[in-house]
Amino acid sequence: MTTRITSKLAAVLTLATALLSPATAATVPTVATPTSASITNTTATLGGDVTSDGGTTVTEVGVVYAPTWENNNPPLGGYGVTKVKGTGPGGILTVNVSGLDASTAYSFAAYATNAMGTSYSAVGAFSTITPILLPHLKKTL
Repeated sequence: MTTRITSKLAAVLTLATALLSPATAATVPTVATPTSASITNTTATLGGDVTSDGGTTVTEVGVVYAPTWENNNPPLGGYGVTKVKGTGPGGILTVNVSGLDASTAYSFAAYATNAMGTSYSAVGAFSTITPILLPHLKKTL
């Protein structure tokens, strides 16, 4: 009899604890540390780090960027903003960007989206390289 009462009491305590404990609500993902690398006059490798899915599945990751003069805090759908989708649900994210203008400052952010919304890394910045034009030399014989 004592065993039945003890097991029923344990079940009641487990249920009470579950009812009284606040549930952890899902939030937007957490995205940290914007990164830029391998910058040329027209290409760059950009990324970030999705450090948390917010408690629900990440459905899209990527990078948004724009020339800084046009938009220095580029959100999805923002003026002059280009979106490049990444792959994978989270972790380290890198995308290759091409078609950039030479000698131009850009602002960018990594982003991640789940059912609760979209979040961004801090805004990063980089500048494309100015091409070096060498004079055309004629060989004289």
